[in-house]
Amino acid sequence: INISNSKITYSRKVAQRMFAKEIKFGVGLLALIGCLLSSLACNKDLGQQMLYNKARNLHDHGHIDKAIEVYKKVLKMAGDNSEVDYDLGVAYADNGDMVNAQKQVAVLRNTGRTDLADVLANVIRDANSSRVRKKLQSEYDTQQEKK
Repeated sequence: INISNSKITYSRKVAQRMFAKEIKFGVGLLALIGCLLSSLACNKDLGQQMLYNKARNLHDHGHIDKAIEVYKKVLKMAGDNSEVDYDLGVAYADNGDMVNAQKQVAVLRNTGRTDLADVLANVIRDANSSRVRKKLQSEYDTQQEKK
């Protein structure tokens, strides 16, 4: 009786050790999967950031149409991103597309970023003023040349 009891006790201890090893393996495997998933998320974020940087670079160098396309791609990837919404609105304003620029103001207001919406509204107003001044100056110069 004692021999079989000790065998059962020994078997339980072996089973407990094996179970503990399996749990450690499972936890390790879950940790590895977690790392891989977070790495994929980081790569996605990195890809979005690189694309956003490309859009900013295009915009800064005067390639507004292409920048607008890339900003839109970033928004498709990132979803709601007020910084990209703002920059897209500025690009629209720089391109003379005040209707879409105003739409970006509305997007920013709807997402609660009234601070950026107000700044973008000022950018649009300034862009309009600048365009009007340039147009008036051009008309004035044309009239002066005719005299």
